[in-house]
Amino acid sequence: MLGWEEIAQPAQYKNASQIKSGDKIAIKRMKGRGQTGIKILHLGIVKGVILDTDKVVCTID
Repeated sequence: MLGWEEIAQPAQYKNASQIKSGDKIAIKRMKGRGQTGIKILHLGIVKGVILDTDKVVCTID
């Protein structure tokens, strides 16, 4: 789920609202203070997207 409402982060909301079923997705985290790179937490394929709320919610396999 995108954790921001459209009014708070319009650019992030626009990007997230373009996600569609079949897209591949990675959930990642920056490694932190003084380190470079990212840590991949999960990989998945989008099964569905819910845009009926003021947030973007995806179901992932």
